[in-house]
Amino acid sequence: MARVATLERTLFEMRSNQAKKLNWAGLVADGTGNSGVISGTDGTLLTVNGINSLNNFSKSQLINASSPSTTSTSYVDVPGSSMATLTLADTTYVLIYFSITGLVNAFPNSFLNVQYVDGSTQLQDVFVTGSNSTSVSQDPGTLVVTPTYAVDDEFAFFMQFVQLSAGDHDFKLQMKVTTGGSTGYLDDWLIGYIVFGT
Repeated sequence: MARVATLERTLFEMRSNQAKKLNWAGLVADGTGNSGVISGTDGTLLTVNGINSLNNFSKSQLINASSPSTTSTSYVDVPGSSMATLTLADTTYVLIYFSITGLVNAFPNSFLNVQYVDGSTQLQDVFVTGSNSTSVSQDPGTLVVTPTYAVDDEFAFFMQFVQLSAGDHDFKLQMKVTTGGSTGYLDDWLIGYIVFGT
């Protein structure tokens, strides 16, 4: 409480006399320039214009259009989707998001599943089937009616706040098909996060 009272008294003095600089518990409140600034070990935290978002809301994002495919019915890593390790000092809320465009060649009997993982922990997943159109042909000799499916790319997107524990976090995408004998195509994808706070 004494340190808080000292800080409040010093801040009051800074408002009265702008030629003051305060160093307190790793923070520097500097009122010596034209406008006040509060800084920490990672740089400017707060100015008269508000929070320095580039310093406080760290973010990362990967975009790729390498078009990987899979026939695996167990999750496999999407090539190039592993993000740099995020290290958190405290339990923190993080906004995760990802989008995919893809298809599976055996719709409606199979789907392409893509999951956003932290190490081996699934954070969220989406699936695509492919947009399909159906045509019907009839063999005049046998009167057999045969449906034909045409499959095109389908888009899926997801975002969610998650609470992550202190420590290292390794984000990436994984994909699989739901039925053996089918092939899933991931034509493009995006993965990212924004760190908010505790």
